[in-house]
Amino acid sequence: MSVAVRNAGDGSARWIRPLASLALTSALCFVLLRQVDLRELADWLLRVDRRYYAAYVGLALAGLFARSWRYQMLIGRWVGFLPIVLVTAARNFLVDLLPARIGSLSYVYLLNRRFGVPLEPVLSSFVITFLYDLLAMSLLVGLALTLQFGRFESGFALGFLASLLAAAVFTAFFWLARALQLVAARLRATGRAEALASRLEEAAREVSRSGGPAKVSALIGLSVVIRLLKFGAYWSLLLGVVGEHDLGARDLPFWTVFLGIAGAELSATLPIHGIAGFGTYETAWKLGFERLGVSPRVAILSGFATHLLSQIYDYSVGLVALGLALAWSRKPT
Repeated sequence: MSVAVRNAGDGSARWIRPLASLALTSALCFVLLRQVDLRELADWLLRVDRRYYAAYVGLALAGLFARSWRYQMLIGRWVGFLPIVLVTAARNFLVDLLPARIGSLSYVYLLNRRFGVPLEPVLSSFVITFLYDLLAMSLLVGLALTLQFGRFESGFALGFLASLLAAAVFTAFFWLARALQLVAARLRATGRAEALASRLEEAAREVSRSGGPAKVSALIGLSVVIRLLKFGAYWSLLLGVVGEHDLGARDLPFWTVFLGIAGAELSATLPIHGIAGFGTYETAWKLGFERLGVSPRVAILSGFATHLLSQIYDYSVGLVALGLALAWSRKPT
C-alpha cells in the first residue's frame, strides 16, 4: 500500500511543474495583454517587414553553423559536421521549450546515445562551451553597459563588474582540467567510485586537448561571434516588427537592444517559466525595454511579436533537425 501511495505521489508530482508553467503563462499573458489591443498585436505580426525577417533567418542560420563549428573544433574527431548541426539545431529548440535550460542536455543525449560519441568528450565540450558562452556574454554585456553609460547612472560600474565576471570565468576555464584531476584523485584515495574517477580523468584530458593559446583564442573569438550573430538576428527581427510603426535603428540602436534582449534571455534560466517561455519572456522584455526608454505599449507588443516570429523559425528548424537526428542515428553502420 505504501509503495502504491508513493508511486501515486510521484505521478502527481510530475504534473506540478507543467501545471505551474501553464498557470504562469496564463497569468502573465493575461496581465500583459490587458494593457494592449489583441487586434493591434495581430497587425504588428502581419505587417512585419519581410526583408528584416529574412535577415533574421539568415543571421540565425549563420549562428547555428558557427555554434556547430565550435563543437566541431572540440569533438570533430568523433562525429561528422552534419550530425553536429542537427544536434545543435535540436538543442537550440529544446533549450527554448524547456525551463531552466535543461533542454541543453539534449546535446549530451543525442551525441552519446544516438550518435555513439563517448560520454567524456561530450561532457567536456558541454562544460567548455558553457564557459565560453558565459565569457563571451560577460565581455559583451560589459561593453554594452559601458557604451550605454549615459543611460545608466551606474553603467560604468556595472560594466566593470561584468568585466570582473569575464576574468573569473577565464580563470575558471584554465583551472578546469586541474580541478577535475583533483576530484578524481580524491575519489581514488577513498577507494570508492572508481568508474566515476576514471570518467573525470578522461574528461580532464579532453579539456586539456581543447587548450593551447591559438585554439583558445579562436574559440573565444568564435564564441563572441556566435553571441553577436544571435543578438544581431534579434535586432533585425525587432526592426522588422517596429519598422511600420515609425521606429527604426536610430530609435533602437544595437547595444540598447542587446541589453534589453539579454534581460529577456535570462528568464529562460528560471526553474519554472512560461510554456515555451511565453509570459516570462515578454515580462522580462517589457521591464528591460521600459528601463531603456521604450514605452510600455511598444515594449509589450514588440516582445510578443518578436517572440512569436522567432518561434516560427526555431521550432520549424528544431523539429526537423530533431527528427533527422533520430532517424540518422538509427541507420545501420
